[in-house]
Amino acid sequence: MQGRCYALRMASLTTIRQALATVIAVPGLRVFPDFNPAPPVPAAIIWPQPRQVEAMAALGGARNYMIQIVLLGSYTEDTSSQALIDSYLATSGPMSISAAIDANPTLNGACDYANLDSVTRYGLTTWSGQDYLGSTFMITVAASLP
Repeated sequence: MQGRCYALRMASLTTIRQALATVIAVPGLRVFPDFNPAPPVPAAIIWPQPRQVEAMAALGGARNYMIQIVLLGSYTEDTSSQALIDSYLATSGPMSISAAIDANPTLNGACDYANLDSVTRYGLTTWSGQDYLGSTFMITVAASLP
């Protein structure tokens, strides 16, 4: 009996962050694949999830990387920032981060798949001591080790 062969792509955490940044570059959003202490808004910063960065997968040494996209907008008294954040959170449309990931789940071939698990922390977000209106996308990316 022949065993199954799983063709997972080899990727590092850095490569995955960079590929995800390219995929979610929707109109008007400044995307940073690395830490940025004072990003110009609206901005998305791709960052490992704080509690678990990676997990072993059962498929021949593959890794599941746990990534978050921290979405930041201006913290203002009017509703324009909220409307902008909502457009990035939409499930469809040209500004939808979710739709961008769904349309390119292999992140241009950098991984086997990327899955948007949840959207959390909508509202006041503090980043490097500055208040923003924001939200966080939690993503799982499956890839083999480099």
